[in-house]
Amino acid sequence: MEAPKDNIIVHNVDEEFEFRIGMVFANEDEDYNTYNAYAICKGFGVRKGQKASNRKRILRRCKFVCNCEGHSPPIPPHEQRDVYMTVKRTGCQACIKFVIEDGVWVVSKFEDVHNHPFIEDKQKHLIRSYRHITNTSKGILTSMVGASIRATKAYTYLSSEAGGLENVGFTLSDCQNFLQSKRRNLISVGDCQSLINHFNCLQSNGINFSYTFQLDKEQRLTNFFWSDDVSKLDYESFGDVLVFDTTYCTNKYNMICAPFVGLNHHWKNVIFGCAFLSDETIGSFVWAFRSFLEVMGNKAPKTIFTDQDHAMANAIRTIFPNSDHRLCVWHIAKNATHHIAHLLGKPGFRDKYWQKLLYDCESELEVENT
Repeated sequence: MEAPKDNIIVHNVDEEFEFRIGMVFANEDEDYNTYNAYAICKGFGVRKGQKASNRKRILRRCKFVCNCEGHSPPIPPHEQRDVYMTVKRTGCQACIKFVIEDGVWVVSKFEDVHNHPFIEDKQKHLIRSYRHITNTSKGILTSMVGASIRATKAYTYLSSEAGGLENVGFTLSDCQNFLQSKRRNLISVGDCQSLINHFNCLQSNGINFSYTFQLDKEQRLTNFFWSDDVSKLDYESFGDVLVFDTTYCTNKYNMICAPFVGLNHHWKNVIFGCAFLSDETIGSFVWAFRSFLEVMGNKAPKTIFTDQDHAMANAIRTIFPNSDHRLCVWHIAKNATHHIAHLLGKPGFRDKYWQKLLYDCESELEVENT
């Protein structure tokens, strides 16, 4: 199904509402909105089906179907994504048909028998035909990300303002896709070519410089990674522990600056490589980790430290399955100020329990007991 347009907004309908043969609507937006709202209330999504026009190419018939209409091709286990991301088509025959005469849309068929369970209320906000980023939300997201606020935090803010994830109207993935499309449109051809020319120059100088980049379907630059001879030498010696940090963004294109960092024998930071990513999706992280691993001769780190990010964790399990994944103490402490501020403010809690949890416990059992 194509992405919803700005003028398609889901409205609520009465729970007792039912379509009837001969029911009249003024236009396509009105009948789609009504059927979609009806579907969300019941617990299924909607897709636009076949349209038929006469010889003068004037639309005469239109059909909207349940999103489980048709049959899904088999998906290999390694390509399966989160459950809500993948709609399993079951050959459902539920649909509604309209005939159009003189610009008036009239219901000619209404089939409301489904061959699958309906979606529970707590998951209805994940239905594709429900999700829609309004112009207001787009403006807020653009402004916040332009102020170097990460997409996940911007989405969390909007969710909080809306009263929860189920009320914001779109998912984190929708948010990231919207921002990614804006970034792709911004990156100019001249800057891309200048970057590639610079990398080629470094590579031709014989300094064992490696780089790789990723393009989207429109051949636009999305992600790139580089590492030089010093970085590779440092990784060979000190690559048992790796820190992957996505805290920072570039100024012009707001791309995520993601350095691969280690620690040498002088307790100094060393850079093993650096990636610039257009978003924080599993696909981008998988690409960055795979690029890093290939450049480093497929030598994986023993331990990798990151902040708490589910997409990043999934990518690490895919590319570094034998590496120990640990969370950075600094990020844990920072997140604690948001999630358990009421406890941190209590006298004695920070010194007696919190500091011990972060720095003094030497086993999982000791952490649980504390």
